[in-house]
Amino acid sequence: MILFRRACPGGAGPDARLHYAFDSTSYERIEVGQVVAVSGEITRRYEKREREYIEMRIEMRAASDGRLLVRYDDTCLLRYKPGGKA
Repeated sequence: MILFRRACPGGAGPDARLHYAFDSTSYERIEVGQVVAVSGEITRRYEKREREYIEMRIEMRAASDGRLLVRYDDTCLLRYKPGGKA
């Protein structure tokens, strides 16, 4: 995903990302064949209890007129290691 490559230029590393929390809001249904424009940004990157987190927002809009169709907010724990610290 381009969003992660830009926010994490060092790469994701050998450990998994864990999707810690998310919120998705649908404003309108997306019709089959409808063209959508998807954009995203990293809204926050922080460390908590020696673990690194990243928050992002992704929006899907109608390509024809820019109407907001879906907004998705996600918080990921980067470099998750089961049974240990990140």
